[in-house]
Amino acid sequence: MTACSGSGDNDSDEPDADSSSAASPSGPPPVATHTTMGVITGKLGGKDKTRIKKKIAAVVDDWLDAAYVGGKWPRPLEKAFPHFSNGAKRDARHDAALMSNQKYADRLETVEATKRRLRVDVLTVRKRPVAVTARFVLRMRLSGEVNRAEEVRGRLFLTNREGWKVFGYDVQRGKA
Repeated sequence: MTACSGSGDNDSDEPDADSSSAASPSGPPPVATHTTMGVITGKLGGKDKTRIKKKIAAVVDDWLDAAYVGGKWPRPLEKAFPHFSNGAKRDARHDAALMSNQKYADRLETVEATKRRLRVDVLTVRKRPVAVTARFVLRMRLSGEVNRAEEVRGRLFLTNREGWKVFGYDVQRGKA
């Protein structure tokens, strides 16, 4: 499956150096998201790089946990897209089978992340980050009546208006 609210290529499977932890309300200990900086268009200082990397990792982790791996099943779709703009949230609800585990929700007991990667590309204006492309890979193990390994990968497009918000996406999902 693929949905697009943007364009371009996917994240590579290159090893990543840094990580941020993703919290999971229940279940096995979470797999840390390995986060790296990608392309920076414009100028961005070292402290700003660290700050933006942490902020974007938190936004992406919140979505991955709410939509795919965190918490108990089944659960409502309404909370699956934190930090999404209203338009992106509407699109993601329409693409719920791709953008969340909603399709399997009533047949799941647990979902465990086995890999989480994130590369953050940043566009700056006057040394301020104004837009980000977050390239991610999530591999997960679904258990219950549905028992399979899946991978979700793609790009989230974010802008910083009253906090970082996802305004578009280009995502693929399939068996891992």
